[in-house]
Amino acid sequence: MFLGLTVAQVASLKTDNQLSNLHHRFIHLQADPVSLSSDGGHQYFRYTVQLQGMLNNNANPTRVTPLHLGNPIEVYSRDNQFFSSEDFSATETVTGGQNRIEFHIFHDGCVKITDNKDLALAHGAEQIHYVYFTAALVRHDIRSMDIVMINKMGNGATVMNVPAGHTSTIDYTPFNPIGVDAKTSYIYPNGDVITNGKKTVNDVVNQNHKIKYKNTGKKTFVVHLEAFNFAALSVDFTYSGTRRFYCRPEVAAAFIGTLVDVGAFVDTPASTVAFDVVSTGSCVEDGTSFPSVKHNNGNAIDTLYQNGVAGLTNGQRLARDQTIVDGMHRYGAQEILRGPNNHYSAALTTATNGGALHKSHLHSGEITLNDCNRTLP
Repeated sequence: MFLGLTVAQVASLKTDNQLSNLHHRFIHLQADPVSLSSDGGHQYFRYTVQLQGMLNNNANPTRVTPLHLGNPIEVYSRDNQFFSSEDFSATETVTGGQNRIEFHIFHDGCVKITDNKDLALAHGAEQIHYVYFTAALVRHDIRSMDIVMINKMGNGATVMNVPAGHTSTIDYTPFNPIGVDAKTSYIYPNGDVITNGKKTVNDVVNQNHKIKYKNTGKKTFVVHLEAFNFAALSVDFTYSGTRRFYCRPEVAAAFIGTLVDVGAFVDTPASTVAFDVVSTGSCVEDGTSFPSVKHNNGNAIDTLYQNGVAGLTNGQRLARDQTIVDGMHRYGAQEILRGPNNHYSAALTTATNGGALHKSHLHSGEITLNDCNRTLP
């Protein structure tokens, strides 16, 4: 059986018409938040089966609950195996407990995850909860982020045309006035995506640049990283000119740790100018990342340089950007790209020359978290 579903239940999922059939649809397991239970020492979990997709050609994911014989479909898992629930559940008493994933982010760069790190079996969790611990182990519940399972996309590659055969499109042109570069994404039956839009290469602007992101045939997870502030730790970050609001769960953890570093930073000499972190994003909900070719699946996140901030010396601006570089490195970024050697950012240490593409922003990616064998508080 697939996820413990009967043939009749699968048929009900296939014929459900609440979502657009022009876009890929995915099964989402909505966990019962208090269903964590024990059977002879073995944990089991209860889920409601939902479908995730799009209602139309917008870029916003939607979840719906299909019915079978007039009722929502429920499945259970135990020891990473899924099975039908009727007989099993009748003999078990559901006990209380939290069925969720937490990323514990420590002040020293360590990140401990309370569940399976690769999220291969996320126990139906609809959110990941990010928690920060100070040096004194004071707990701060920073943010809970929606988790979305997507097709795992390969690195982007420039192509010269958009072949026939695409089955649907996503229109980004309503967002072009606020600085979004993508114009139209073309989705193919095999899951490949080609996006057309504006891209600057070697200081030359091409209004119809095309990038293809190939579906690898695998699945991965991204989280919805919304702009937020957390006053208790002086965290404040916003987006500019982007709809790329999704990233890998590990990238979100490293970025939050770095934002706390930024919140604690003090200019030398002291300044009253706010240290605002502005991001131009990571990837969109389907794992593509136009105009970037290396942000696929939210593997990296961009931040604008501080060199345009008024009221600071050039040395103060560089020190602020260095704080972001150091923070992302400390939390596991293996690749941080700056502008060319004749650019303001060339003075940043441990950042690599990323060429003219990175004159406007710092690129931080390829995150590998280190749990430091830390024991959870």
